[in-house]
Formats: sequence, structure tokens, C-alpha cells
Amino acid sequence: MPVSATATAELAKYKAIVTRIIGDPLRARAGIKLLNFKPFNPIDKRTEITYREEATGKLKHVTKGMTGIIIELCSRNKTEKIENHLEKDVEEYAARGLRTLAVAYEEVDGDDFEAEANHTDNLIFLSSIALVCIIKETTFFQDTFGVRLDTNFPIASNNPQLHMVIYLQVAIISQALIFVTRFHLFFFMERPLTMLMVAFCIAQLISSIIAAYGDWGFTIIRAISGGWIGIVWVWFVMKATVIKRLRQRHEAKVAQEA
Repeated sequence: MPVSATATAELAKYKAIVTRIIGDPLRARAGIKLLNFKPFNPIDKRTEITYREEATGKLKHVTKGMTGIIIELCSRNKTEKIENHLEKDVEEYAARGLRTLAVAYEEVDGDDFEAEANHTDNLIFLSSIALVCIIKETTFFQDTFGVRLDTNFPIASNNPQLHMVIYLQVAIISQALIFVTRFHLFFFMERPLTMLMVAFCIAQLISSIIAAYGDWGFTIIRAISGGWIGIVWVWFVMKATVIKRLRQRHEAKVAQEA
């Protein structure tokens, strides 16, 4: 009971402060035009809005959610000292019975707030199609790296090992996309949050093990050699580098026009 009473008193105090600062709740949306709203969901564990400042015409993303999720999205001026300080504050508030949420924002280049995400998705889709076409229609990988599939050329679309190649490259890029799109340097030059990096490494280790040993009769996939696994990883690095280079060129162009 003492803990519960203290938490209630603390929460009431902070609510009173926020209410006093804002005054009229309508002021929270004054001067902005809401363009997009993504409600909270248990997967992303955050809420996001996109709005335009009417005075400047600038587009901005604002997201609110669990501190661990939000800090993963941040890449500018993030240091281990800042992360440790944030974790200490969260633990302090938790000890007082309070839940902590974090807020992050970024300015969006250009006028189309969905253009960058759509552009990235298209590049990922096209690169996946290109990988499949090279495997199906040519013997480039076989001739260059000495790898083989369990059927002779031409490779059928329903080849179980081809399905495994597709599975592995999708498994890699689906989680690695945060490194490619959120970081301002090349994805391998910025250290992400330790927990995020550990989770990524464990997930990709499991994906690679499945690719190497996944011979299950109830599926339409079959294990591939270490050579094919290496090819998929190199393909991902090339794809991520191209996406990052195109994004840097886009940002440079926007900066020159500003």
C-alpha cells in the first residue's frame, strides 16, 4: 500500500505539471497539420505521427514508446554514457512505481513523407528479384564460386534449395533494415545499442544454422552449403551499401537545395 500510494501521488504531481504547462489541450496541436498516425502496437511498442509545421512547412516524424525501443531508433550523438544515464533514470522512476516513456523526432526531407520508405522497400524488392533471376537464369555463382544446387541448370522455381536462399536473404534484411535506414554513416561504421546488436547476431546465427541444416520433410526448403550462405551475406552487404549510398546522395541533394 505505501508503494502504491507513493506512485499515485507522484503520477498526480506530474499530471498536474503537464496540465499547468499546456493549459488548453488544443494548444498541443496548434500550428501543425497531422498527416499520418500509427497507433501503438505490441510489435513496434511505440506510437508515431507525421505532421507539417504550418509556419515553416517542414515535415516531422515524432514517435513515443518504451525507452529501450526509442533509443534504438536514435543514432545522432548517442553514446554509452547517455544510454547508461537513461537506464539509471528509468530504474529510478520504476522504483517509485512510475512508467517511463521516451519521445524522439526527426525532420523529413522533401514533401513526400512516405517516399524514402517506399524507395527503400522497392530497392529491397528489386534486389531480391535480381538474386533469384541470377540463380535461375545463369550459372554465374556456380562458375565463380564453385557452389551447386541439388538440381542441374536451369533451376526450377520450386527448387527447395532456392527457397532456402530466399528465406535466408529475407531473414537477414528484414531485421538489418534498421541499421541501413537509421544510421547516418555506413551501417557497419556505427555501433548500435548493445542489446540490439546482440539480438541481431543471435537471430542471424539461428537463421544461418537453419539454412545450413534445415532439412525437414514438412517444408519445401532444403539445406544449402556454406558457400551459398556466404553469397547471401555478401549480397546483403552489397545491397545495404547501395541503399546507403543512394540515401546519402539524396540527403546531399536536399541540403544543396535548402
